[in-house]
Amino acid sequence: MKIAEVKITVLKVPLSEPIKASFGQMTHRMSALVHLTTDSGITGVGETWINFPPWNYKERAATVTEGLRPLLLGEDPLRISYLWNKMYRGLLGPFRQYGCESALLQAISGADLALWDIAGKILETPVYQLLGGKFNEKIEAYASGLGPKLFPDIIESCLHKGYRAFKLKVGFGKELDESNLKTLRELIGDDSTLMIDANQAWDVQEALDRISAYEKYDLLFVEEPLPARDLAGYRELVGKSPVPIAGGENIYGKENFKQALEHNCLDIVQPDITKTGGLSEARDICSLAASWRLPYALHMFGNAVGLAATLHLATALPGGLFQETDANPNPLREELLSEPLQFADGCFHLSEKPGLGVELNEDVIKEYEVPSSSL
Repeated sequence: MKIAEVKITVLKVPLSEPIKASFGQMTHRMSALVHLTTDSGITGVGETWINFPPWNYKERAATVTEGLRPLLLGEDPLRISYLWNKMYRGLLGPFRQYGCESALLQAISGADLALWDIAGKILETPVYQLLGGKFNEKIEAYASGLGPKLFPDIIESCLHKGYRAFKLKVGFGKELDESNLKTLRELIGDDSTLMIDANQAWDVQEALDRISAYEKYDLLFVEEPLPARDLAGYRELVGKSPVPIAGGENIYGKENFKQALEHNCLDIVQPDITKTGGLSEARDICSLAASWRLPYALHMFGNAVGLAATLHLATALPGGLFQETDANPNPLREELLSEPLQFADGCFHLSEKPGLGVELNEDVIKEYEVPSSSL
């Protein structure tokens, strides 16, 4: 069996209400799906992260079709480790000259997820079985993407669905951040878990000041308080912060995670499988975290395919905390699959379907697909 075709589908949905973070905002939902088809007709699908900047999808389409496609055509899709290394080593030099190795890993992520999907379909088993079997029967989720404007109806809906953990976006100024924290804690009650995400907004001193001020809201962790590459700053912050420090969505590959862990930069590790190299690399990163006796909390602010793949990894591995789930309306999560992911009482439950267990809704793809002439 050989890989006979590699293509990318880009989806774009305008938002009625932008999603804001400390560094900017999303005006559209974006998704880039990587499809690998074998000469026997089996197709695997993966997702590669393209949220920022808004024109990112054009680079990703070019990298997949002009960079990854020639390396994958004619290859055995079951040689996942071999193909991961072929893609990475084959394009590493040019991307280092480009100065953006992260873009390469994001592209590989989509292809890697598609390879695992194919493997599960060929072997007629869910991907989590290939990753070691079911360790967790269910995956408890937390509601993410909240703030700087709080929508009580969204929070109430999350509580009704069984969510008992919530993460607030901060970094919009001390007064607004604390007002939102106070309001959110009141809305979710004292029994719910609360976290904050600064999206790299602060320096060390500002982070310490804010964390000291916000500690009274009983925070599980503070996510990305500093720029991701500020290892010295993270090491200082971890040593002084009364609240655990989380990060990793913008750390790429296990070598960079290893460096962060060796410098004692994190209390909680947060790889994103659509950014850091797919299931193959994220599995190694979680195992690396375990060797430091640190928990992981998989990052996911993408769409249905990326979330499904993330849940397979979380199902197979010990040591995980809550699974991030964007609380805002998202057609590319809620409508993209013919059968939505199973969610009840604040937890995800994976089906026994082979591969990633996802079937795309072609009507939704037709509605939101970016024409190939625009890629």
